[in-house]
Amino acid sequence: MNHFLGFFIDDQTRRQAIKRVNRVSTIFADMGIQVRWVKPSCYYIKVQNLPGYIGLLKRLHISYKLKNIFKKSVRLSIGNIKLGSNRNLKGLVYLEIERGGDMLRDLKYQITRKLKIKDNVQFIPHIALGRINKDLSRQEYSNISKDVRNISKDFKKEEILFSLEELDLVRIKNRNYEILKKFDISQ
Repeated sequence: MNHFLGFFIDDQTRRQAIKRVNRVSTIFADMGIQVRWVKPSCYYIKVQNLPGYIGLLKRLHISYKLKNIFKKSVRLSIGNIKLGSNRNLKGLVYLEIERGGDMLRDLKYQITRKLKIKDNVQFIPHIALGRINKDLSRQEYSNISKDVRNISKDFKKEEILFSLEELDLVRIKNRNYEILKKFDISQ
């Protein structure tokens, strides 16, 4: 079981993301590279992993600490599809968050400070789309990245904007996502 704080994207944004994934997935299929694609209903932006088991008492503690953390709607835009290049994102196919990433970084900082979580991982706001099933050689990575960049040039014409209105406490169990608590915008 795993827990995190994050946001699920809305239906309109999900449909736009699916169109982009369908265009990019052909690159991997043509090269014979298998990708474990994320179900579109599970597209989310993870802000903070939560360590350990989260029972009722810990959930109440998190609710108390974070009750006024989400003060205003966060306006985001989705950028290009990219491949993970650093150690933490290796093999990840993701949609980058262009505008609004700084607000998400600030929110993550507030969460780690209020919940006293030691987290020194570089936070790159993104929507995970899939994971490549094998280690790519430098040449394979270079070829795929180039092809994905070429297709992504067309995406620039159709900007995807959306707002986040709540922060969710989510439990992942057997690849199923369950929202345990919603933190709405504080008035």
